[in-house]
Amino acid sequence: EFLDAGNSFSNSNDYFFWGVGGRNSEGGIQNMMDIPGIVQWDDNTPLTTTVEGAEVMPSMPNDVESDRPFHVDQLEGAWVLEVAFASDTGDQDPRRCDPCIILDEDTNGRLVQVHQTNGLVYEEGLALAEILKNYYLDSVGALSVDPQDKLSTSWAELKTRR
Repeated sequence: EFLDAGNSFSNSNDYFFWGVGGRNSEGGIQNMMDIPGIVQWDDNTPLTTTVEGAEVMPSMPNDVESDRPFHVDQLEGAWVLEVAFASDTGDQDPRRCDPCIILDEDTNGRLVQVHQTNGLVYEEGLALAEILKNYYLDSVGALSVDPQDKLSTSWAELKTRR
């Protein structure tokens, strides 16, 4: 329900929605996305930083590896690749990508994947911060502020009437 309400999940280091001790296994991501066959395997998948990745994530090396890349070729329904920061093709038309953002076009729910690698060798905290600051906030409209009906605006209007 959280994801279907247009919210986002971010995950790094290993399989999305797997759970401690393999609690959800492959079924975690399959259930959350309503895509029965989607998986995130492919250890040591070589990926190249995309143009968008170089712009958004200046700290990321040009070539990275992922143990759990997102399988873009398995997306179904309203799920689409919003942006790949590194991919197997080096562009926005990949089969595999990581880091990346996957979007549900019906609900605006997003999965923000950041270096899905068991035993991570990349700085995932910095990578996530760069994604949030340099891409995500603007893409979801979080930086847009309509001052109408905001507390400070309403208070100012009340004060000027006196």
